[in-house]
Amino acid sequence: MNWFTGLNPIYRQSGTSIQSSYKIAKSGVNLYRSVLFISVLVAVQHDKNFKAFYERLKSNGKHTTSAQIAVIRKIILTAHSLYKNNSKYDEFSEKMHSSCLPIISNTYSIS
Repeated sequence: MNWFTGLNPIYRQSGTSIQSSYKIAKSGVNLYRSVLFISVLVAVQHDKNFKAFYERLKSNGKHTTSAQIAVIRKIILTAHSLYKNNSKYDEFSEKMHSSCLPIISNTYSIS
């Protein structure tokens, strides 16, 4: 799903002289990426779970954009899980968020 939105990380390297850090690929559909970036701003302000996740990443020293991309990935995984299980989103349901935790913790090494 991340490759479709262009949020997958890539490493740019040219020989031994040009080294850069990881950046998002931006190879996906630009409209999806822009909608997701707007939705992450709303989710971080109004949803307690996404806000706590974002604040934890920021307190661990993540850059704002990196933390936003991590929240976008969590939104995508949550939406996919809701679709597969044919259920509705409940901000206060701990069961729903704990079911996504193993997938997210493997990706972002949450401790």
